[in-house]
Amino acid sequence: MVENLPVRETHGSNFASHNAIMSKIVFLVVCALVVVFHPAHIKCQIASETKKILSALFDSSTSNYDKIIPPRYDTTRAIEVKMEMWPVSIQEFNEASEKFVYTAGLRMFWYDYRLKWNPSDYAGINEITAPVTKVWTPAIIFVGY
Repeated sequence: MVENLPVRETHGSNFASHNAIMSKIVFLVVCALVVVFHPAHIKCQIASETKKILSALFDSSTSNYDKIIPPRYDTTRAIEVKMEMWPVSIQEFNEASEKFVYTAGLRMFWYDYRLKWNPSDYAGINEITAPVTKVWTPAIIFVGY
């Protein structure tokens, strides 16, 4: 024969109370993590750190960078410039007059030893895009036949 034993309500209510408190703590921790690691917060931090890097590199009071001077630490060697070019659209194609006009995108890469910083000083940022008006750029001549 199985006896029905009385259930102690106090134990159940303490357990429920403990679960409610733990749920609130977990909720608060998750909320805090969302605030700290929210993409908007990270983007603001990155933008702020990028501004600091640009200021350190190009402010006349803290830097002696001159965009007119090519980035050569060895004047006996040419500056290696890599290029990517891709067609964007065809503007005109006339086989009879042998005329072909198109729009293209162009991207260039080179190493400027003067543009460096310690990433640990700037939230781990190790690469930025600098305004073209601030940096030395190679002369480009396109010749069409």
